[in-house]
Amino acid sequence: MGAIVVAIIVGLVAVGLVTAVLVFSALGIAGTKAINAVHDGGQWWVNRRARRHG
Repeated sequence: MGAIVVAIIVGLVAVGLVTAVLVFSALGIAGTKAINAVHDGGQWWVNRRARRHG
């Protein structure tokens, strides 16, 4: 009986770790996309102003 409980606990921990890794990777990808979008937006604004005044 104890072995079954240990196996269930180990399985839950493994699933939790995999879920955490997937969540963190998704957040990281979303974060880098957001940073790139903001950066590109800023570059676009600078280029547009430079073209308009240049």
